[in-house]
Amino acid sequence: MTDLDLTLNDPPVREDGLCAVDGKERPELAVEKGDPFCSQLCCRVYYGVVFPSDANSRPNAKRRKREAGEEVTMTGRRKVAKV
Repeated sequence: MTDLDLTLNDPPVREDGLCAVDGKERPELAVEKGDPFCSQLCCRVYYGVVFPSDANSRPNAKRRKREAGEEVTMTGRRKVAKV
C-alpha cells in the first residue's frame, strides 16, 4: 500500500497581484505574507469548503435576490414581518 500525498497547495500569486479567485485587490497583509486570496471566502471557494452562510456574503447573491423581487437587508437576511 502506498501513502497518498493529500497536501493542498495554494495557487501561485498572480503577476498582477490580484486575488487568484475573483481578481479583486488583495489586502496589504495578504500581499506581505504571499497569500494569493483577498478573503477567507475566496480561499474557501478555491478549496471547495463553502458554508451555507457564504451565499449571503457574495455580492451577486444579493443582486440576484433583488432582481427576483426579494427584500435584502444589509446582513443578507430576509426581513420577517412581526405579527
